[in-house]
Amino acid sequence: RQEYIKLENLLANCSKPCVMDVKMGVRLYDDEADAAKIEKMKKLAESTTSSVIGFRIAGIKYFRDNQYHVLDKSFGKSLTPGNISTGLGTFFDGIPCRKLSLVMDKVINRLEHIKHVVQVKKPRLYSTSLLFYYDFDDPIEANVNLIDFAHSYANKNDYESDDGFIFGIDNLIESLKILQSFK
Repeated sequence: RQEYIKLENLLANCSKPCVMDVKMGVRLYDDEADAAKIEKMKKLAESTTSSVIGFRIAGIKYFRDNQYHVLDKSFGKSLTPGNISTGLGTFFDGIPCRKLSLVMDKVINRLEHIKHVVQVKKPRLYSTSLLFYYDFDDPIEANVNLIDFAHSYANKNDYESDDGFIFGIDNLIESLKILQSFK
């Protein structure tokens, strides 16, 4: 058996890519982390939405008014469970209303699929991200991919589903549905 890494440029077909990195899970460290790393990651989770709702926005890059805008990790750290839908809305605000419902449905369906795969395959996904992306010029092709597997493990011992990840994706889906209901 050969091990390999497959790289793919998810933005290759985008002329004006808009991206959002959402860090998933309640636990942000893996089993190999030392005590200092564990303490640091626990503090980060407790000081952000990660510990309460199982996800946080790590960054957004979007196109508006003929220029790019960047919201870095400090933006995500400033959000609370009460205003996380507004934070997510920043990413989707540039999509015309007539297309937004289709885009939101597509993104939510994709998240439901990712959740199902995680529940079936049962990997351990510590500090992974969901990369949301669309082309400003063609937002209907919006998508979401699971990325950042540096601290992830395949199912070796018939694990239960990764509760922290599932908790986070459930809350993310709910937050997007709340956002969708206001758009």
